[in-house]
Amino acid sequence: MQIGNSQWRPGFYPDFRLSDKSPATAVQTKPAAGVTPAELKKQAPAISFPTDSPRELSEAEQNQINELKKRDAEVKAHEQAHLAAGGPYVSGGAHYEYQKGPDNRNYAVGGEVKIDVSEGNTPEATIQKMQVVKRAALAPKDPSGQDRAIAARAAQIEAQARIKLQQERSPTTAAADDKQSPANNPSAQPSTRYNPTRRSYEQTAAMTSLLPTNPPTTSINTRA
Repeated sequence: MQIGNSQWRPGFYPDFRLSDKSPATAVQTKPAAGVTPAELKKQAPAISFPTDSPRELSEAEQNQINELKKRDAEVKAHEQAHLAAGGPYVSGGAHYEYQKGPDNRNYAVGGEVKIDVSEGNTPEATIQKMQVVKRAALAPKDPSGQDRAIAARAAQIEAQARIKLQQERSPTTAAADDKQSPANNPSAQPSTRYNPTRRSYEQTAAMTSLLPTNPPTTSINTRA
């Protein structure tokens, strides 16, 4: 059926026939005879759809992003320094804590590297291991308080291992010293001669005597 006052473009013939089986209205357009698909495409109006453009950030948000980028670089450099110096005593890789910025990106704001501080099988192995642990803990440019605490603990374990090593190499030294002490030998007079090596050894022994004989074989986390 053709409508006399139709506003349709020339060459388009709307069909408003209803289907006998469906109550819905089927609207179809048919091109006029002799109209090619290319011409039909030119006649069709162009339809544009809006696209989601990124939201413009405020000055405060941009400043926050800059701070997050700076923190992200510092944290990752800190933990990579631990990994590079820890060698075989680092358990796994670095683990990071992230914060989402105003730009919906994640930035590292904290991290950790697990370092094994358990004793070795021998005093020599313990000394060597603790030296590596100390270097790993203090490897970052700006060690944290936790990093320094781990280095101090490794130094104490190393000092204790050195005492054990000295006792193993000279097992009769302790017995000889005990016999010559004034408590066990009344005739022996205490020496007034200053011996810095002996005094340093005694101070180290007294300081490390409070440490447990077998430190727990757990790892300690170092945080940026």
